[in-house]
Amino acid sequence: MRSNASLSFRKKSFMNIFKVKVIVEESPEVNRVLALPENLSYEQFHQILIKIFGIGQRMPASFFESDESWKKYKEIAVDQFKILDGSIDGRDELLAFTDEKEVKQMIYFNDATPHVSYLVFFEKKLKAEEGVKYPQLLKTEGNLRDSFGDGIFDEELGFEWDDFDKDGFTEDNL
Repeated sequence: MRSNASLSFRKKSFMNIFKVKVIVEESPEVNRVLALPENLSYEQFHQILIKIFGIGQRMPASFFESDESWKKYKEIAVDQFKILDGSIDGRDELLAFTDEKEVKQMIYFNDATPHVSYLVFFEKKLKAEEGVKYPQLLKTEGNLRDSFGDGIFDEELGFEWDDFDKDGFTEDNL
């Protein structure tokens, strides 16, 4: 299953894409494989994860660069209220996956699903195909609600995608 999303908010052209797999640690049968443009910010990646996992609301979240044993060593916050001393502001910081760097995996935490950890694996760097719009959802397995029920979702906060979608994602293109 392929799904396209336009990245009109980033005018800069890009030559490469990152193929990544995101697995729900507590329920590995729930996972997604994505092709992400190299000029994507952590904030934009956060918005994509909210949508593709059906999290349903915008809450503070952070990425943590990690080593092979999943030890967290650098926080990249994507919400102004989570940016603390020593953390990086992920609202403008670009994804750091490269073949040259040691960053091959990250952990993503979202306050909307406090009992769930998302493991992000860098699979490979590829040349972007001409005429193809990115990001692309390449593969979907499992559903958070099927695995955890509605107990991990805070429905009281409500959700309206358009209320915070300043980057041009729509329900039709993700």
